[in-house]
Amino acid sequence: MEFELHIFLWHVTMAVLFVYGCMSMALYFNAKRNLFLYYSLYIFLLAIFVFDKNSYTLQIPVTPFTQISNWYLQVTYHLIYTWFSLAFVNYFFHYKHQKKPILYYTYALFALGTITFLYSIITRDVDFYISFFIYVHVPISILGYMYGIYKILKVKEPMTSFYIPGLIFYILFSITALYFTFNPNPNLGFEPISFFYMAILIETSLFAIGMGYQTQKLYSKTLAIEKELNLTQAALQNKLKVQLDQKDLENTFTKLKINSLHGQMNSHFIFNILNSIKTFIIENDQESAVNFLNKYAKLVREYLKGSQLETNDMENEVKAMKLYIELENMRLNNTLNFDLIIDEEINLKSFKIPTHILIPFIENSIWKGLFRQPGEKDLSININKDKDKVIIEIRDNGNYRNSQPGDRIVNNLVKGMKIVDEKIKIYNKSHDANITYNTTLNEKGGLQILQIPL
Repeated sequence: MEFELHIFLWHVTMAVLFVYGCMSMALYFNAKRNLFLYYSLYIFLLAIFVFDKNSYTLQIPVTPFTQISNWYLQVTYHLIYTWFSLAFVNYFFHYKHQKKPILYYTYALFALGTITFLYSIITRDVDFYISFFIYVHVPISILGYMYGIYKILKVKEPMTSFYIPGLIFYILFSITALYFTFNPNPNLGFEPISFFYMAILIETSLFAIGMGYQTQKLYSKTLAIEKELNLTQAALQNKLKVQLDQKDLENTFTKLKINSLHGQMNSHFIFNILNSIKTFIIENDQESAVNFLNKYAKLVREYLKGSQLETNDMENEVKAMKLYIELENMRLNNTLNFDLIIDEEINLKSFKIPTHILIPFIENSIWKGLFRQPGEKDLSININKDKDKVIIEIRDNGNYRNSQPGDRIVNNLVKGMKIVDEKIKIYNKSHDANITYNTTLNEKGGLQILQIPL
């Protein structure tokens, strides 16, 4: 009976660790959340440790090196477990300022364990490393966990309902297994390692349930935000349509304004923004999600203001353009190097241009050229005065060689530029003006020049 119990628990434990480890790694590759990466690494290292505990396995020969390595393996997965714990209970969401001290704490423990490991290997002193593990590493780790639990209980984090019972079971059963291993009791009735297997089964199951609960909660929150964004977008579009219908304008110009708004804030742009916001939320990066939403709201507000006007101040158009670039840069993981240089002689409030004609040129640079450019992505905009004209030069180091006409994004960009071209023609005709533009796009970069008479 003694033999059958710990063998049975070993098989169950290995099966559970394999399933949980694979599921967690798959979730990491899908969601890119560090929580799942830490958990899968912890599970796999724990599985390696447990694997050799069964006499039926191909056991590693017992030498001072393998014995010391076995204890060092426990030190390693304990430290990974620490970072999993912090991610599991959203610790840094509540205590952002403690991230660096905790990082130093784990570095110090890892360094101490590694130095002691190397010393024990050189001296072949197994007992020395065991003493270090029992009397140094374990007490320091337990004190660290107790401090973390104390701090997280103060903010009433819901995930502690899963974490604390799992941790308590693991610590109590592991210490019991350790105690009876070094202090055998003939009345126990089964192998002390059975306590350790039970600790793993209880803890990992509670954590798996907790991660499932947390993932479902985040997914529901994402759906709610996405629904709210869709409703807000629909309300803004309806409001804009009502406002446009109230104006006694020519049918061509009204249609042009609607097409212009749709051309700029097109479906692929809005869809990608929602996906970006959803990614920030899934990664529990609420600060980036809020920042992204704020910039998006400001950009929509600028569009709504300008959509009622045939022309707009250059200052307002530049403001909307900068907001658009900031949004796209966040979607590109802030890999875009952006420079805006404005001639000091130019008063941006002093002259007007047709509304919403700048962003399509920027969209061309980013999604027709820079998006496909590996490495540094450079975008510069120069606004200069030349006699009675304002010249806007947009330069980038994008690669336009692979921009194929069949590409959906490229087709949207072409459509946006057609709308800009039509707006400029109507403006030139109705105001007796001569706004011109020309573009040069190739594998070496892009240059778009817009000339506006003062």
